[in-house]
Amino acid sequence: MKMSYSKPKRKVDDEHRQFQERWTLQYFFVEFNGSATCLICKEKVAVLKEYNLKRHYSTKHGDQYEKYQEDERKKRATQLQRELTSQQTLFYKAKKDADAAVEASYVVSEMIAKAGKPFTEGQFMKDCMLKVADILCPEKRTCSTISLIGKYSGRADY
Repeated sequence: MKMSYSKPKRKVDDEHRQFQERWTLQYFFVEFNGSATCLICKEKVAVLKEYNLKRHYSTKHGDQYEKYQEDERKKRATQLQRELTSQQTLFYKAKKDADAAVEASYVVSEMIAKAGKPFTEGQFMKDCMLKVADILCPEKRTCSTISLIGKYSGRADY
């Protein structure tokens, strides 16, 4: 009885494909996190092969963008890249703000737990708010000048 040895199946990751810069002008794709992203519709192509990029471009965008000549293609590709970058920056900033808000809430919770004081005590509340201000907007230092002395702060009767 003969045993046949078969080669292991090829894997896409083993091929070490690299993005070609010319694909940006030809097919309006850029590399982002190791995969190709279409500048027009923002879709990602699963495998980094020229055939896949060409097929995506010709089936989805060929009619609309084939009319552009070299200079126009460069301008359009640059414009689309700027739009993609601004979208990514917007999401990064929103994530950064959300992370800072979560961190601030954890810091205040920890301060309340350690101090064992009610949140209505003036100086303790100021300390908590200063910590929150340091996390959310570290470039502004005006919060530390707030006075909690009785004659400057009024009492609210509800």
